[in-house]
Amino acid sequence: MKYRFIKNPGGKTFSVLKGRLNDQAALAGILNSLYELHHVVMEVQIVKDTKDKEDIENSL
Repeated sequence: MKYRFIKNPGGKTFSVLKGRLNDQAALAGILNSLYELHHVVMEVQIVKDTKDKEDIENSL
């Protein structure tokens, strides 16, 4: 997993967590942990092939 901060043009800072998960249970565990820490999840993206993965990584 990679974790980084980005700022939008309005000056707000967002955290980006990016990585590969083995299954849906792993995703549920991460989402539950973030919920318990009172972090707001803005978006979750599923990447199925290499081209889509590159497009998403370039957009971050």
